[in-house]
Amino acid sequence: MNGIKDFDIWFFYPFNERHLPYRTIWNWDYQNQKFGRHPSMQGYSGRKADVLVRSIKSYVHNDPVSTIHQFLQFENTSSSRELSKKAVVMLSPEPFLGKVVWYKQKM
Repeated sequence: MNGIKDFDIWFFYPFNERHLPYRTIWNWDYQNQKFGRHPSMQGYSGRKADVLVRSIKSYVHNDPVSTIHQFLQFENTSSSRELSKKAVVMLSPEPFLGKVVWYKQKM
């Protein structure tokens, strides 16, 4: 219905005594022609990618899929609540590249 405006890329790190600063967002120009560009986003030759970083308490060592599931289901944060409404596609590690590991349909 809405199409792809931009990509949101999330980096998750284990919580270690205190959270990382979470308001920082980097913007990258994802220049892969496969995805084209959004006509209203000037200054990007490809799709805009917003890069966000979060430290999470439910980090499962050596199991990135379980880490995502634990975060989306059990951490009560505004980020986890909003992300749990969307699909999650893994970019890393390599064996999971492109796999949909979370998809919650709207009720």
